[in-house]
Amino acid sequence: MGGPRERVLLLERLHGLLGGRRLVRSTDGAAVFEVNRTEDRLHQVVVIRDLEGRDVALLDERLSAAERSIVVHRPGSTPATVRRVGGIGDSQRWVIASRGEDRLEVLGDISHRCRFESGGCTVAETQDAVDGDSALRMVVRSGTDPILVVAATVAIEQLTYYA
Repeated sequence: MGGPRERVLLLERLHGLLGGRRLVRSTDGAAVFEVNRTEDRLHQVVVIRDLEGRDVALLDERLSAAERSIVVHRPGSTPATVRRVGGIGDSQRWVIASRGEDRLEVLGDISHRCRFESGGCTVAETQDAVDGDSALRMVVRSGTDPILVVAATVAIEQLTYYA
């Protein structure tokens, strides 16, 4: 990837295991989205808001005997389910699927480097930020929903680190 038809976003790293607020910034440092995570003994809630304070995504964790998954709700869009489908260690594999929309596959380690694929084409990727920045760099190809990429990244982090 690399070109003018991409959007680069920086997601602040996780700082601790309980709740909190994280910002998603553009490369010029301006805040784009806010990620708020709250937790109690029974439930974890993640809400992503735009700069006007409108909810643009709600992450709803689902527990079953077979698997953990997170459903991403976005206004005006079909809910998308994020779940792990395989992999060991650094070669993890995740699927983001919703009815009537393209399925995304996420391959790699979400905290260091992974790619989002649709129909065999890379549509987004995450990578460690450079220059000592503590943010996770997300490169989103034009035509791909950046809110879904941010929400899926946060969901995969939650499913990976809050097991």
